[in-house]
Amino acid sequence: MEVTVDLNELILFLVFAALFVFIVYLIVLTKNLIITLKKTNEIMDDAKVVSAISAKEATEIDGVVADIIKAFGTITDAIKGNESIVKTMTNIGKALASLQGVINKFKKEDE
Repeated sequence: MEVTVDLNELILFLVFAALFVFIVYLIVLTKNLIITLKKTNEIMDDAKVVSAISAKEATEIDGVVADIIKAFGTITDAIKGNESIVKTMTNIGKALASLQGVINKFKKEDE
């Protein structure tokens, strides 16, 4: 039994073998790409949640800062003699109460 392979058939066989390997490589690459995209979507969803929480907290802190600024404004007015001491103490108490509320909220979230 004698098998003869001429050069054209050998080259054609090697091209088909390389094509088969390339197709298998593309299938594996696509599978890995799908897994990577799923993980990326999960990370992006987590980032959306974190940014929403951060925006909410920043808004609350902004209110506290505004109260503190108002309290210090009334203190300076009281020092100048423009406000009554009772009103000044009331504003300071409100600012400290809001600050304490934010601090307590952060402590509850940490637990």
